[in-house]
Amino acid sequence: MTRIAILSTPKTGNVWMTSLLREAYGVPLQPIDPILRTLPVDVLESYGDDWIVYAHVYPDGRALDWLRTNGVHVLTTVRHPCDVLVSLRHFVTWNPDNESDPARAMLADGDAFGEASAGYVREHFANVLGISVSWSRLGALTVRYEDMIANPAHCLGRIAERVGPLPEATIRKAVLLSQFKRMRAGVDPNHGLQPWRARHFREGRAGGWREALGDGPVVETMRSREPFISLFQALGYGLDARTAEEVVPFAYADIDPFRGRDHFDNGVPISPWLLRIYLEHPDAERQWSDPVATGGPSSFFSWLNAPAAELDGARPGEVMLTNLAANVYGRRPDVQAAFPDLRSADRLAFAWWFLTYGVTEHRLAPEFTAPVQASLAQLAPRLPS
Repeated sequence: MTRIAILSTPKTGNVWMTSLLREAYGVPLQPIDPILRTLPVDVLESYGDDWIVYAHVYPDGRALDWLRTNGVHVLTTVRHPCDVLVSLRHFVTWNPDNESDPARAMLADGDAFGEASAGYVREHFANVLGISVSWSRLGALTVRYEDMIANPAHCLGRIAERVGPLPEATIRKAVLLSQFKRMRAGVDPNHGLQPWRARHFREGRAGGWREALGDGPVVETMRSREPFISLFQALGYGLDARTAEEVVPFAYADIDPFRGRDHFDNGVPISPWLLRIYLEHPDAERQWSDPVATGGPSSFFSWLNAPAAELDGARPGEVMLTNLAANVYGRRPDVQAAFPDLRSADRLAFAWWFLTYGVTEHRLAPEFTAPVQASLAQLAPRLPS
């Protein structure tokens, strides 16, 4: 049983943490209504034994009792409050869905952070920051956003000490697949393309508040007023831009079998989905020590385009399905439900889906649809007119 609740202030790395934990423990993210003010324990009970949720709610007695008695691991994320504010303003700028969000008052300042933003800080922002502080004080495992930037593998290792052990290879996979540049690509492992991700995952860095806020009214408000003085102390952050911590980003290329390269050696782009296939293949490193190389029939590139044996990929008289197509199918429950019989009735329909929607939803280069297209072209004279 793996039950994880990430209960934190918004814009502190909640979705990033969710991605790390989904990839590491292989349990589903379950939805919680974002407008709720308390944790819906009745809903959580319906989710069974394995799940992850995240919510921006304060503790209450009923939720605390239920979490403690049902084996739920509670995490909270924290981040420099000024970076939280900058990220929150970015969020309400591109996401107009919640018109009643008080943070929208900051938009009156245009591109700056002026008196409207300072007004929002005075009236509402302390309540936002207090969510993570409250859970941290109650014993939730607290993870700093800045530590996630510096070494997400170490952060995940700390979490594993409480939630459950993880092999080093699993931690590496989770870290690489949750890298910001890959999450910005917008491909969800179970649902395909999600364009909102390109806007949601903005920079993944720390300290941007120094340029965005300067020494203006927002910083002065936080520096001189309670409860901000106490909140900053509780969170362990300061407001002196000159002495603010410089966070060196994690060297992802050091653990990446593709060494951070975004293209095969023939120039074809490497989508995040292809990295996932490589990392989840049980024998990838032995078979393809250099996954970027494309020369010869034994390369990773060639294997992706080869017929999928488990789907009778090259059966005479049928459209050929590649290892890549089979992998997409195997990871997408919605696609499996739409095309349940790939060995017969639904094979051709799935092939057309792969060439149209599949290629877009997984950001695949044309070189990875060419074999299926060629197979369809050979079958074309036999198809009914």
